[in-house]
Amino acid sequence: METAHIHRHDSEFLRLILVVCPTCGGKAQLTKLDGVTARRLVCTVCGHNRDIEPRNGYSITYPPTDNICNGLSLWLEAETRHGRLYAFNEEHLDHIAAYVASNLREMAPTRGLRNASVTSRLPLWVKQAKNRTEVLKLIDKLRSK
Repeated sequence: METAHIHRHDSEFLRLILVVCPTCGGKAQLTKLDGVTARRLVCTVCGHNRDIEPRNGYSITYPPTDNICNGLSLWLEAETRHGRLYAFNEEHLDHIAAYVASNLREMAPTRGLRNASVTSRLPLWVKQAKNRTEVLKLIDKLRSK
C-alpha cells in the first residue's frame, strides 16, 4: 500500500533558490544569508555574484519571482499549454514529483491556514490525474536542464 504524502510549507524550500543568471543566462544560486533579508546571487557558469534585496520575503505570487527573487526568473520553470510549473530547487521539484506520482493524497492538517502547504498551492492542472504523465515528463525535463 502506498503511503500518504507529507505536506510541507513553501518556506522549507527557500534557503536555496535556483535562478537564471542576469549576466549570462546560466544557472545561478540565490542563497539566504543569516541575519539579513538579502540573498547572495552566485552564477555557477560565469561567476557573477552580488547581494539581492528581496521586495518581499513571502511567497505570495505564483511564481514568486517578483517578490523573493526581485524579478529574476527561476531556473526550474516551464510554461505548458495548461500554465506555468515552477520549483525553487531540486528538493522542491522532488517534493512536487512525489505528490504528482502519488495515488494516495491526503489533505494537509487543518492547523492554521488551510492553503499553507506546497501541494495546496499547486495549480489544479498539476494535481489532476489526467495530466499526471505530462506533468511527470515536464518535471523530468526540468531535472535535466
